[in-house]
Amino acid sequence: MSAPFTIRAAVPEDAPAIARVHYESWQTSYAEIMPREVLEARPVDLRTRQWLDVLENHAHEQCLLVAERDGGIVGFANGGAERDGSDLYTGELYAIYLLASAQRGGIGRALTRHIVAWLRDHGHSAMLVWVLEDNQPARAFYQRLGAEYVSQKLLTLAGVPFTEIAYGWRDLQPLLS
Repeated sequence: MSAPFTIRAAVPEDAPAIARVHYESWQTSYAEIMPREVLEARPVDLRTRQWLDVLENHAHEQCLLVAERDGGIVGFANGGAERDGSDLYTGELYAIYLLASAQRGGIGRALTRHIVAWLRDHGHSAMLVWVLEDNQPARAFYQRLGAEYVSQKLLTLAGVPFTEIAYGWRDLQPLLS
């Protein structure tokens, strides 16, 4: 049985811990997908500034949540309005990352549910998420949550091209039950 966890809104003081989770989860989740130079292109200090900017300057337009277990942050999720102008999928799950030790214990599902609730409260009835084509565990996670393939696009990180797949939910209600 997994240790209990809590989900709460992130605060600026959480930025370093969010950045650490972001960095460490990239190292484990993408080790077989991305070259080392891509994994190292955004060190913890850059990610800390990124998340601090979200918390200090964009908190009114985005939701940033953390998952805590045993007194520490083990995961986070971020969402808001869809960024590419979709008429159908007006909400977007921007990011969800967990430390490897926190995966497969219900935290990812809980974070997703909380982002969905925030999106619904802010007028969104549908949502999409972008995931690397080669990230089979993440793709399977979204499919288990009822997501359907929407589209794909090319993403370039540190000069390296990757294919991203968009998964979507036309109705968020089932994610809340």
